[in-house]
Amino acid sequence: MRMTTICIVLATAGCVLSAACDVSAQGNGQATVGTWHVVESRVDGEPVDWRLTYTFMADKIEVKERGRLLRRGTFKVDTKHVPMQIVFDYPRQGAWDPIHWKAIYEFDSGQLRMCFTSDGRASPVAFPHRNAEQGFNVLVFSREQALPKKRK
Repeated sequence: MRMTTICIVLATAGCVLSAACDVSAQGNGQATVGTWHVVESRVDGEPVDWRLTYTFMADKIEVKERGRLLRRGTFKVDTKHVPMQIVFDYPRQGAWDPIHWKAIYEFDSGQLRMCFTSDGRASPVAFPHRNAEQGFNVLVFSREQALPKKRK
């Protein structure tokens, strides 16, 4: 169960961000490429403590847990839907099977929210109410702040 859930989380996060995603056209004006940390995660409505970091680069993603690389993959976004949709693919890596996941995402108060079904095969049509999350996984990300450049 834990391995399946981690796979789902990794796959979903891979779909969340993309340089190709024209978020400014959605009125958010937020760049999506960069490093994001999971600050809240719930599986079937229950809190889960994952210390995961996602780094999005153009159409590629790296997922780390406590600094250790877990997965590399690719993702594509579709901003024509409301909520926006994302699909990501992770190839077979070591003991990890290949994964193809679908999710939805949005920006809310400077954070990134993502939701996917427990099996990741179909995108949810909307974000579930907090008390009705059975069958859904919800992740909230906070952007890593860049360190100021040192003066010479």
